[in-house]
Amino acid sequence: MNPAPGKTLCFVTSNAGKLREAEAILPLPVQGVSLALEELQVTALQPLVRHKAAQAFRRLGVPLLVEDTVLVFTAWGDLPGPFIKFFLRGLGPAGLVRALEPAGDLSAEALCGVGYHDGWRVHYFQGRVAGRIVPPRGSGGFGWDAIFEPAGSGRTYAELEPEAKNAKSMRAQALTKLAEFLTEQGKRTMP
Repeated sequence: MNPAPGKTLCFVTSNAGKLREAEAILPLPVQGVSLALEELQVTALQPLVRHKAAQAFRRLGVPLLVEDTVLVFTAWGDLPGPFIKFFLRGLGPAGLVRALEPAGDLSAEALCGVGYHDGWRVHYFQGRVAGRIVPPRGSGGFGWDAIFEPAGSGRTYAELEPEAKNAKSMRAQALTKLAEFLTEQGKRTMP
């Protein structure tokens, strides 16, 4: 039940920035659908994404993708992880940096998990980018983009042009793996 060539892929998200990035990265049309989903309160990304995809499919009944992105500080173990949005809401980007600074280790990893429900099961794809946390810089992007500097870039995601961010982001890695999967599945179902 993969989308046929030229068909639109349903992306369950209420985040306009994530939708824009998916539209720029995926080689097929994407339609955003905002749907309130229960999120598991776990630090592990894969079960969280699989749960969201299965839940969304039960509600919509069409092949779809969901996504979740986490930011993990080396000094804090698995945190803030999927709770990053709550940390940002409570502390703001600059406050989050100040909270991490006493640990002395500003290294971090950004991970993106994409779940694609094909009508039978959830397929999981993940992207991962190492980097470090820096004081907020840049005006582009969204979420924590202004405080995450990918390793070797010298610029935060918020300082990068959208095309440059999409070329090296964790979301781009995960969505590219999804696109490769869909292409391969399409070849298998062609006469």
